[in-house]
Amino acid sequence: MVILLLTALFLVSCSSLERAEFISLEDRMSSSSDNEQSSSSSNGGSSSSNEGQGSSSSVEIKSIAIGTQIWMAENLSINLPGSKCYEEKDDNCETYGRLYNWETAQTACPEDWRLPSEADLQILIENIGENINSFSALLCGHGEFDDNKYEYFNLGIYSNWWSATETNVANAYYLFMDNENAEIKGGIIKTHLFSIRCIKED
Repeated sequence: MVILLLTALFLVSCSSLERAEFISLEDRMSSSSDNEQSSSSSNGGSSSSNEGQGSSSSVEIKSIAIGTQIWMAENLSINLPGSKCYEEKDDNCETYGRLYNWETAQTACPEDWRLPSEADLQILIENIGENINSFSALLCGHGEFDDNKYEYFNLGIYSNWWSATETNVANAYYLFMDNENAEIKGGIIKTHLFSIRCIKED
């Protein structure tokens, strides 16, 4: 399905949205080193407790209404084992949010939020044209685990967001976006690092 994307943050202008809701949540910053596949993995600066959202006791998450769904309006940026900044640079976490492997993504969302299913993402795509004047996202790229380290690709070219739905034991569905398209894809290995947008629990 083809969606025209405008250049901005994942902020949506919607006639049915009266205001942005701010959610205060407990900071879950972890000072432990990243839980990579190998103990020889390169951790870079991503294990720092002040990376991304910082070391404050709480963070504010802005939410948006898209159709009947409530989404976080920004990429998740909570420092957890199994997550990194793009190219392991703190500035990239501040701009784009963190990148997570699929296993970490399953429990990364705060209380009252959850990782969206493939069905949730399909509804999101269907609602964009009906309820949103514009829909846009920073193109965050992704990470791939290879030879005991992560390599990073496609910053500024496209973004991927995890779903909670598996395609098989090794792979999962995800939402893909570039400047012209938004679609759900499957068959991507779970060790990849993708962005997270949490959806509000029903």
